[in-house]
Amino acid sequence: MYAIPRELIIDSIYKGNAEILNSPITEIINSHATEDDGMNPYEFDIDKANELLDEAGWELDEDENRIDPNTGEPANFNLMYTQDNKKEQDLATTLQKYIEDIGITITLQPEEGTTKSDKIQDDDDEVDMWIGAWGAIGDDPKGLWYTGMPWNWPRWSDEKNDELIKATYATEDAFDEDKRTEALIDWQLYVNEQVPLLFLWTYYDVVLMSDQLSIPEEEMIDLGSTYNPQNWWLNQ
Repeated sequence: MYAIPRELIIDSIYKGNAEILNSPITEIINSHATEDDGMNPYEFDIDKANELLDEAGWELDEDENRIDPNTGEPANFNLMYTQDNKKEQDLATTLQKYIEDIGITITLQPEEGTTKSDKIQDDDDEVDMWIGAWGAIGDDPKGLWYTGMPWNWPRWSDEKNDELIKATYATEDAFDEDKRTEALIDWQLYVNEQVPLLFLWTYYDVVLMSDQLSIPEEEMIDLGSTYNPQNWWLNQ
């Protein structure tokens, strides 16, 4: 996380149309945890990244390659991305550069979108890392993050994580909105600390409209969505 300059990447690839993400719940949802709650923002700090790798036993060899202590070999991971998605391709090559700056080799692995999804879901041996995104998932963490759930593609299994998720839906306090929000914040703080995957950002949909197009304010529910177009009109 410390090795990735997320603000720089947002500016260069997304033209600034994104918001840094440090937990699974985005800033547009009320239960989103913030730095005021104790979230670590993981600001770009290459020295911190190297320090943590040193502490974890990922030593540098004479060629400045990190040695994976699990294999005794220079660390080299495949990074899978959707081959016909230009932004994913740009992101993959950028991540490759910055992760290699801390001594870890990244081998790019472009795949057709369906093939990528199938390999991830099937726990294919070729899959080390991949670029992915969530859609509109709300603030219910169970489906994506609880041990053994089908959409838990990273296969993260953690007893405390499961306990914290249960507190958001399986207790009497979960029926109290304020207490449920507290439980969700507690869960996000734990995920933010454990970093089961690299959180990047929430990007904005950008929609261009002619200034001749008029849409009733009540129809502007969700940018990028179409509601009741029969109520729209073009100015003369």
